[in-house]
Amino acid sequence: MEPPIEAVFTQGVIQPSTPVSFAEGERLVILRAPESVHADTQPDAPSPADLDGETPPQEPNWHRFIGILRDSPVFKGDPVAIQRAMRDEWD
Repeated sequence: MEPPIEAVFTQGVIQPSTPVSFAEGERLVILRAPESVHADTQPDAPSPADLDGETPPQEPNWHRFIGILRDSPVFKGDPVAIQRAMRDEWD
């Protein structure tokens, strides 16, 4: 599985924060983060061209997403039944 890609929805277009390429017809999963996550978002990292020899910024810290879906109604119920439903969704 590929690592997550952070993006912003602007003027009807989803704009990834880093350059990405996809195969034609490739399926994507988009997770909409709640507003509480957006408040913790760091400003956009400078592009390599803007660094002018400086040390590049560290990778984004994805730990801020831990637990944000804990109270989501999507995950209420039997965990095994939820996993089976997700696994069998494409059958």
